[in-house]
Amino acid sequence: MKRILCLLMVMLMAFSVTASANSLESIAIMRNYEAKMNVSVTIEKPLDFLKEIPGIEEVYNYVELDALIESLVGSTIDMDIAGNISEDFSEFQVKVLMSSRTPLVINQNAKITTEFIAGIWIDADFTDAENLKFDMIVQAPFFNKYLVIDAIELLKKDEESLITVIETMKKTLNNETLAVMSSEAVNIIKKNATVSSGNNTLNVIFDKDGANQYIKDTIQWAVKQSLTEMDESLSAEYEEAINETLNALGEFSIFGDEGLKYQYVFDRSGNLKSATGTTHIDLDLYPFLELALFDTEGLNKDECHFAFKVTETAKYSNVGRTIVELPILTEENSMTIKDLMGEAYEPDYDYEEYEDFPPYFPSVEGEWANRTESGVLYAGLRGFLENIDQHHYIEESEVNHFEYDYNNGVLTVKNIGCTYLDFKEIVMTAGENKVLIDGTEILLDNPVAEINDRIFLGLDFYEKAFNYKPGYASHEIFEDTYYIQFELNEEF
Repeated sequence: MKRILCLLMVMLMAFSVTASANSLESIAIMRNYEAKMNVSVTIEKPLDFLKEIPGIEEVYNYVELDALIESLVGSTIDMDIAGNISEDFSEFQVKVLMSSRTPLVINQNAKITTEFIAGIWIDADFTDAENLKFDMIVQAPFFNKYLVIDAIELLKKDEESLITVIETMKKTLNNETLAVMSSEAVNIIKKNATVSSGNNTLNVIFDKDGANQYIKDTIQWAVKQSLTEMDESLSAEYEEAINETLNALGEFSIFGDEGLKYQYVFDRSGNLKSATGTTHIDLDLYPFLELALFDTEGLNKDECHFAFKVTETAKYSNVGRTIVELPILTEENSMTIKDLMGEAYEPDYDYEEYEDFPPYFPSVEGEWANRTESGVLYAGLRGFLENIDQHHYIEESEVNHFEYDYNNGVLTVKNIGCTYLDFKEIVMTAGENKVLIDGTEILLDNPVAEINDRIFLGLDFYEKAFNYKPGYASHEIFEDTYYIQFELNEEF
């Protein structure tokens, strides 16, 4: 997943600067420039459907919800962008500074005009894989100082992520690879858009279907490129999971009827002078409201759309002559992550008191969560019990309070010290629809399953045996793993 995200980032970066010459085919990547941009958002359709949400009247007593959302979205942002990128992209400095002014409407009696400034400066050097540099300076409305981040130092705490970043940068930040990626970006654009040029202008127009397909094709390319570039050998299950995800994108649609429209204007030397663009977004919120609400009876399914248009204008200067200046940092005007978070705080638990406090949300994941071909989710009992241990016995988190004996499809679990769960022995047999707990038989909705020499139980077992009902489940598509969270059923 990390590799795919890295490739997507590079791919989209390549697309964003592809039009720096007066034809897409030239692939003259813009490496050095300044730009003054303005981005404005306008709501296309009134949000009247919000007033039809069951029970929303109480909210409207305090907040005019539709007006609040419209004022939040309908803002104007000014951006100051500068980039200085080396020939092979191994070194770069980038600045993105944003300021916005928003007339915020809370209700008819409360209207506030807000002004925000935010920015980020990046100073990166990947020429030496042993001494990578990726420093960031962040300016945000919620900080009174610059936040200074050494990203490489942070990644050192996650060795796998650091290795992934290094490998991906090695493979992508070179002229040969970037040329291939830019060529692919051009192919995807030309496949889904109408491209025309004349009088030092370049027009790129996506209709609704083309804009949606462009996003799908870019994601699909990034996934497949990740698998081939990294020489990963995939299991059949992994490939199937990826194909399921790509097929699911067939229902994906975020653009409105006007799609995407961009026009680029160049000077006589082929340098980009200005650009204008519009993006038409039309989101169908009904499926999300249907999931979030218990009652959608008053909602008109066809009217639950959030449609807005994003208009962008940009003027470019100093092409080929830009030097990105970083903020001058002092002890008074800057802070680090450590300054922000402070020293690690470890509460002084009274462990004996904590043992009486139930673990409300135990979970299983990875090797202890699985799904059958028929779609039934299963959780491994050992994974569940070990998670109970980690939640419940903080002082002794490495201690296992259970013994496991597996023999020819029969798993016996003995409680040797867990005071929260009061069973003494559980016996289960693969293929049977029952489990014995201290000699008492519990009938299950689905038979005990044996997967990869591990014993799994349907989720109903955990509620019948321990009073934990399933609360949340997710599927990590790219890793093809499951996560299941239980919650204590306090109704009983």
